[in-house]
Amino acid sequence: MRGINVYIEYILLTIITLSMLSYLYFYYQNNKELFLKLFENKEEELSFEKLNSMINYAIGFYSSSFDFNIKSNGVCRNNFIVFYRNSICYPDTLNISYSGDIIYVNGSYYLYSNSTSLYYSMDPKNPISLEGCYEGRFSYIVLSSLCYGMCIGKCYIKVLKEGKNITIYLS
Repeated sequence: MRGINVYIEYILLTIITLSMLSYLYFYYQNNKELFLKLFENKEEELSFEKLNSMINYAIGFYSSSFDFNIKSNGVCRNNFIVFYRNSICYPDTLNISYSGDIIYVNGSYYLYSNSTSLYYSMDPKNPISLEGCYEGRFSYIVLSSLCYGMCIGKCYIKVLKEGKNITIYLS
């Protein structure tokens, strides 16, 4: 009789295990985009950290250049580049009547947007890059003397530094 109870327990345990595994498998199949998006956000964050460290390295030299690939949308705006990230955010804005791209108020940097006519609060990453919520999307900003181009999806970035002038090409 004891052998039958062990056999029944073994069968029930197998059925429960198989049902749990099938539930997890189908849950993953139905929500695969969510899991992949979480992985892509982490990969994107690491790419911006690499770009930030390369910019820090280039700042130390009188003249330098480097090429970099990053998965993001990039747009040249006046004398800075905005790399839009996937995350949506709610910005801290400043509405003043002042005309300038970047201002420093009460210990915070504010970056101007022509499309919304507002200043968006930014956090400095190094002397030429800022990070923060810009036009409702979490963004990475690179300041430059000149910038050319735009990119969608995947950006090829070429940075040339000569003295204090930084020129950035996007494609």
